[in-house]
Amino acid sequence: MKKDLLVEEVKHVAMSQIIPEDWEHWFFDALSNGSTFTWGDANLTLVHADRFMDEMEDILDSEDEMEHNIAEHREAVIDTLNYLSNKNIYIDLES
Repeated sequence: MKKDLLVEEVKHVAMSQIIPEDWEHWFFDALSNGSTFTWGDANLTLVHADRFMDEMEDILDSEDEMEHNIAEHREAVIDTLNYLSNKNIYIDLES
């Protein structure tokens, strides 16, 4: 028996478009090791901008003393995530 499926479309952006290049050497490891979501070998793992922002703020708070150049980009990244959240746009964690 074939069910009628509700197919939904969501807007998303790649995580690499949000994270500054000079954070790449530490941020992805911190996210992978410390977040409540994982993506492993998944393709197009989508996380709502609100949830991503919560995880990211925890990471930034814990890494702030590690001198990862957080202050320079923090406000711009948070502003971007707020914009995405308001537009109901998801973050693609990219496998």
